[in-house]
Amino acid sequence: EALRSTEYAHVGSHVYLDHAGAPLFSSALVREAAEATIAAVPANPHSQHALAQRTADVVESFRREVLAFCGLEESQWACVWTSGATAALKLVGEGLLLGEDTTALVLHEDSHSSALGMRGFL
Repeated sequence: EALRSTEYAHVGSHVYLDHAGAPLFSSALVREAAEATIAAVPANPHSQHALAQRTADVVESFRREVLAFCGLEESQWACVWTSGATAALKLVGEGLLLGEDTTALVLHEDSHSSALGMRGFL
């Protein structure tokens, strides 16, 4: 209860169970994210100025960290950022079109609705 009253007071008396779709944020997370954003002054990493270059360096550092975490070589794999699961699955679905031997797509019955949308690519 102490954690709920300090970090999740914004939830009030509600019970929240949709953690897969949109997990609750703690007050500390919001404070720390705001402080990090103010300190870093993130910019469009595709622009051509000092703040943009600093942001681009951070993005590339995160790419390398994700690949390393997954045990993947940078020379053989790419880490692509998307706006979310739907956009990521759309890229996968579009990629399935490239293989001539792709004849079936098997999905679990409890698949996310975004995954079910991939059926349209075959």
